[in-house]
Amino acid sequence: TRALNGVDMPQSGGIAAMGLTLLWMAFVAPEHLELQHAAFRADADSPKIPMASALTERAAAKRAPPPPQAAAKRTFRVIVADLKAKNHPWFLSFERLPEDFRPVMHWMSYAGDTMGAKARRPTAQEMAGYDFWFFHAYPFSFREYLSPGSMPRHVMVNHMPPTAEFTQKSTLMLLANSEGLAFVPRMYSLPVDRLAGDIPEGLRYLVAKNRGHRGVKLMPVDKVLLMKEGLAQTFIERPLLVDGAKFDMGSYVLLLGGGEQGATATLRILVFDEISLRFCAQDYPGAGKEPSAEELLTAPPGALFVDDRFRSFWNLPSLRPNRGLGARRALREAIGRERMATIDRNVAANAVAVAAAALRRQAARMAEYPRSGQHFWELVRMDNTVDADLKVHTVEINMSPNMVSYQSPGQADRRRHLATAAMDATLRAVAAWARGGSEAEARVLPPGASDG
Repeated sequence: TRALNGVDMPQSGGIAAMGLTLLWMAFVAPEHLELQHAAFRADADSPKIPMASALTERAAAKRAPPPPQAAAKRTFRVIVADLKAKNHPWFLSFERLPEDFRPVMHWMSYAGDTMGAKARRPTAQEMAGYDFWFFHAYPFSFREYLSPGSMPRHVMVNHMPPTAEFTQKSTLMLLANSEGLAFVPRMYSLPVDRLAGDIPEGLRYLVAKNRGHRGVKLMPVDKVLLMKEGLAQTFIERPLLVDGAKFDMGSYVLLLGGGEQGATATLRILVFDEISLRFCAQDYPGAGKEPSAEELLTAPPGALFVDDRFRSFWNLPSLRPNRGLGARRALREAIGRERMATIDRNVAANAVAVAAAALRRQAARMAEYPRSGQHFWELVRMDNTVDADLKVHTVEINMSPNMVSYQSPGQADRRRHLATAAMDATLRAVAAWARGGSEAEARVLPPGASDG
């Protein structure tokens, strides 16, 4: 396989390393959108990390001679605040990168407790002794650390205020409705009133579920209108199928903040070139033709919705021969490069639209911090479905996602290796951003450039 810039990607055990070559880059300010196709050079000098490594210091050094008497690059002191296990992949990733992060404090081991209400939290003075604050959960309830008036100027944290606008299904729906994000399938809180205009005319089906997003079932709209509680969501009637199966795909997106106090905060949005790819346990109804209403309504849930019994991508006949390329590349070979490129563009456009909408709502708050958006970075995963017209519908966006996008059959022992390698590449990208090197280390391709 080849990275976007033509550098060979290593293979290991018949499966491609999870590529974190950056596929798309966008720069977002509340009143400015710019979407660029970007590629980053693989870090060929890291044999212990079998993947394309984005935004690395060494790759940048190869492209430009070092300045005379260049100073040693800065390392960042890290506190991992709320991970209970010291062997968690994120903690291990920090420890594997002493050239970027040193020392690394595991607060749970030190305090012997959790960050709950009855636990001893680190004091503001203890927290201020570190440059990088890492929280698995959304941390902004800890106002003694993370309010604009208490956050030290030198600190960076792996969450940001705007992501509260879209990392829960309920908040994503509110954001989509208020900002006109039509690519987010609309969700309704039951009961709803069709006469009040809550449900558009012509809609035939809705996906009904309980408030815990369980008990998912496709139902006619008229029956949903009789329900007294629960949730309902728009159903994508013409999904893109591969070998007769519907699928969902998770796209990993890295958000890097920018700006200065009092100035408009900005975001740089980076979409990785590997995806999570899951197929329904059963084939979609209709046997290759558009299903009738009866076929849809009597189909088992496992044919319409991806659940815990999903099929991994290598189980599909069209994808199995290319399973060693990884999920995205195997899908590209099955559906064609042009169609995959269209899907990639639509994923990137969705990411930009959501981030820009959230930033508009949180820009004033971000500007209150000592360095505005420069304090904040975050990794999220966008869970999408694709329809037959290649439109991408964003169903959910998750913070602190699992970084393992696929696992080769019979290779369960490689799961942790793939996850931590992916995290290493992410943290290298974040370290480069924290040093101010993200733009200098990016090679931006002109619009329409081939992705190889």
